[in-house]
Amino acid sequence: MLLPPLQVREIGTIQFPIPHTIKNNEKGKRKLETYGDASTAYTYIKKVVSESSGSVCILVPRAETISSLISFIPEALRLESSDSEKHTSEVWQRVHSGEKCVVIGTRSAIFLPFDFATTYIVLDEEYEGHKQWEGQPLYRVHEIVEYLHRFANASVYYVSRTPQVATLLSIPPNDRKSIVKKQEMNAEISFVDMGNERKAKNFTMLSGLASTICAEVLKKGGN
Repeated sequence: MLLPPLQVREIGTIQFPIPHTIKNNEKGKRKLETYGDASTAYTYIKKVVSESSGSVCILVPRAETISSLISFIPEALRLESSDSEKHTSEVWQRVHSGEKCVVIGTRSAIFLPFDFATTYIVLDEEYEGHKQWEGQPLYRVHEIVEYLHRFANASVYYVSRTPQVATLLSIPPNDRKSIVKKQEMNAEISFVDMGNERKAKNFTMLSGLASTICAEVLKKGGN
């Protein structure tokens, strides 16, 4: 298959072998931060970026989130599947050059040729937007960043409203915390076992408790 002229030109500028080496033998960090308000999460991400000594790749589940985050981190580059070949190539070349940079992108940004010891921030890792369901290759962002943490000294920060149980249990208590604002803590939190709901013949998406609360809110004219 013939490549478009732009790809042929860009491939010719790539240096082989790729001049990337492990900078240190220290394992990267691996943390979980739970949040309530989006602005709180974005402020925290901005803090992580400012404290990072190397490049940072921020992975988001939806393209709309990129613009919101860039308002907090204006120096960041953006990357999503709908970008032009020219823009995608420019981002790849800048990352490949080894220059320290920040990229905010959807799941495909995980394949950018970052150097070792890069910091990866995964926003809302439980969302389906972080999974490639159709076409090849099939992959999940969570699994790739975990691999990079183990074998490339990458630091991984999960920033999520409702983290996956597997992620929650795999991170030591000292490395996970809540960044929920105090005023967001007034709501009462209830845990529901959907297995028990099924045993009670409730096969809907909502638990009995959630259905009751929604009905009460709607009755009062809320939303």
